[in-house]
Parts: sequence; C-alpha cells; structure tokens
Amino acid sequence: MQVQSISVAEYRKTAFVQYTLLIRARTTCLHASAFYDPDACLIIEWPLFLLYSRFSELRQLHRCLLTYHKGVALPTFPPKRWLGNKHDSFLRDRVQLLTTYFCQLLDLPQMQLSPVLQDFCRPVREVRLGVAGLPKVGKVRLIEAFFKYSPRDYHADLPSFLQRKQSQLDGSDLPFPLDLIVRKRLIRILSIEIVQLADTTEPESLDTTYQGLIFTYSNEVPESFVKAREVRAACAVPSVLVGLDHAGDPGFASYSAECVGDAYEVFEQLLSDIVPKQST
Repeated sequence: MQVQSISVAEYRKTAFVQYTLLIRARTTCLHASAFYDPDACLIIEWPLFLLYSRFSELRQLHRCLLTYHKGVALPTFPPKRWLGNKHDSFLRDRVQLLTTYFCQLLDLPQMQLSPVLQDFCRPVREVRLGVAGLPKVGKVRLIEAFFKYSPRDYHADLPSFLQRKQSQLDGSDLPFPLDLIVRKRLIRILSIEIVQLADTTEPESLDTTYQGLIFTYSNEVPESFVKAREVRAACAVPSVLVGLDHAGDPGFASYSAECVGDAYEVFEQLLSDIVPKQST
C-alpha cells in the first residue's frame, strides 16, 4: 500500500471520542471499481476510504513510527490533555492539529511506503466468499463478470445460458487478494470459491468456511431456485440470492444479473452487509 494523504474530517462523542480519518491510498490489488468516483463520474488516481480511530490509537501509531523509523525527524504529535478533553472547542482544534500532523508526516519521503503506516491503514475486514448453486446456473459467469467490471463495461451483457463458455474456472487462476472500497471502507477478499450445492450440502460447514455467500439460480434449471433458497435459509452468514437467465423477469431473486454491472452490484451488496459498522 502507498499512502498519499491522511486527514481528520470530524469527531464523534460517545463514551469516548472517535475521529474519522480520510485516507487516500492505493494497494497493489485494488478492484477497478476503487478508481471510479460515481458521484463525480470521474476516474480518480487515489481512491478514498475511511478509518475510525481514538486519540490513544493515533498516539500509539506515532510511537510505533518513532520506534521503526529511528533517526527520522517526525513531526510533533498533538499533546494529550486530561481535563476538558471533550469540549467541542478543544476537539475542533485537535482535529486541525491532527490533520496538520499527518500532512507533515506524509511530506517525509519514507512515510508513504512505511510498513507501520500501511498496517494502520489495512483493510477493516478480510473475507472468504462462496458462490453457491446447482451445476450450470451461472456461478462462473457471475464471478468472471465481477472481475471484468469497469465503468466502460458496466452495461456489457453477461453470456446467456445458451451462450456461456465451458469455462474451467479455477480459484488459483483468479487474482487474490482483491481489495474493494465498500461504503467507504477498505475490505479485502481473500478468495471466491465455487460451491456446488447437493443433497449432502451442510449449511453449517458453509458458515464456518465463508464470511459471505452468493446463492445463484437460473430459470433454465427449474429446481435451482428451490435448492438455493433452502440452503440459504439455513445459513447464518450474510448472503444474497441472484437469478440469471430470466429474460427480463427477475422472478424470486433478491437481485438479478443481466450485465457486468449487475454482477458487480451483487458482490458490492454482499460486502456491504459484511463491512463492520462504525463503533458506538
């Protein structure tokens, strides 16, 4: 990971004070979606994501940087305050001081690639995903479309049931890990595995293997919906149900997939359900 900038956007008071950090950084395994700003409809060079941190955690980061980068003149970290440390006027000043600290820190050539800073900005979750369904219901097509996603190809059609290639997709051929920015949080996919559902499938084993599941069915395989719904209902991990080959009729699916963009949105929704909520 290369960190381009860190700023402190705001604070939130609960039992403790939590700061929202805006991180602009690139990892070596970012999904193409991270480089597109949907609000501005622009390709961006430095993806943006959020981290939430307490002052004590930021101070510990500074101490680790001092230890790792001995001999480097780091900027002065804002001092701790024991009394009045939850007054709004003080916290607003601290936000500015912390932003100045990170700005000065990242002006140092060593810091953008600092292992200590990279570890601090690491993904908030690392997950293994499964795409499950009966044979010949579109699991491979869905995964391939997700990897092929780009704003330019958003509306490109998925191959139909009759057009699909006899792909021998192997997990070892896919580029993992893969980082995505979902709900402005950085999350890492360690693997996406194809799960062939059968009468012997044990939902408990899926729960212990994967942190999220996509269940697929096809209108061209009539029994596939019933099986996907049955196993999904018995699984405890976050999951979505997606239908393919419906010719414009989504049927009973939570989501339908007709184009590359649909396939990406299915994965994005699943990851949104996995992303940890802001601490309270």
